[in-house]
Amino acid sequence: MQSQIIEALKKIIENEDAEEDDIAQELQNLVYDIESRKDEYGEGEALSSLLDQNLEIIKNGESYLGRIYTGYSQLDKAINGFLPEELIVIGGRPGIGKTALTINMMLHISKEFPVLYFNLDSSNLTISQRILGMILEIPIEKLRNSSCKDEVELILAEDSPNIHQYKLYFNHHYDKSLNSFKAYCKKEIDSKGIRVIVIDHLQSMSINNFKYNRDQEISKVTAFLKKMASEFNIIIIATSQLSRANEIRGGSKTPQLSDLRESGSIEQNANKVFLIHRPEYYGITETAEGQNTIGLMQIIVAKNDSGNTGDIWLKLRPENSKIEDLKQIETFSFDNSRLNEFDDEVPF
Repeated sequence: MQSQIIEALKKIIENEDAEEDDIAQELQNLVYDIESRKDEYGEGEALSSLLDQNLEIIKNGESYLGRIYTGYSQLDKAINGFLPEELIVIGGRPGIGKTALTINMMLHISKEFPVLYFNLDSSNLTISQRILGMILEIPIEKLRNSSCKDEVELILAEDSPNIHQYKLYFNHHYDKSLNSFKAYCKKEIDSKGIRVIVIDHLQSMSINNFKYNRDQEISKVTAFLKKMASEFNIIIIATSQLSRANEIRGGSKTPQLSDLRESGSIEQNANKVFLIHRPEYYGITETAEGQNTIGLMQIIVAKNDSGNTGDIWLKLRPENSKIEDLKQIETFSFDNSRLNEFDDEVPF
């Protein structure tokens, strides 16, 4: 195709009698021809065909539109899972639990779907040590100082957790070239069938020789990731730092969309945005409604193109970074033996 383009340009240049407007028109025609050959748009799809596809999915009880679930029942109920072509951003302050939440989700997802995880702030061995603590439910500090050999052997002997069931692949390299990043991801998608790509975290991505400010650089990166998710029909999840604005505001210190660093472009390009809040982290032990917050993590669904916004609570085990569904606790029960607590003249 390159030789055909060069030949066409030669013909335009060599036509000495051509007027300026004619040359411009020829160049426009050439650009149109090149773009049409790429066939990125494909053919338009008829509504009747699309509706038939939807009905077939419902009839067969399939995961609608390739939806992938996080493994957290309340969160999945709220957002109805992740969809292919989505860019999802998980925001939080340093140390609040962004990586822990993301890894817990990926451990669930990778039991069924291959996941590629870019951990740009730590080595593959370091993050895998953290994951081992989650799987075996052993405090990470014990793993770090190698003081749990007997405990690990006992767990592996008795419970036999399948530590090889996860289709989870790690890479901590990024050479500041979006095109080489894309090429590598394409290779992994083709060879391993990757369905989800994670970037932890977004602010670690930059572009070689970028001449403009950081906001514009992050805007370019997030737009690139969004386009890549669409082109490869995959889900891309990126963790993102929050500014200190929520800490300065005081009160409950609950984060909001504007706290995302370079927030305008991130919010605009993302399909879903989760903000992580741990009131206990700031010394707040109960909500305004009196709910105990110790050991809890609040997931604020601040943006959701395909469903509702709102928030849910999860249970965090800080010693091994394991995050679990928060069981609904029944706060009141009633039986006939309690009738004598009422006066004789009851209103029913």
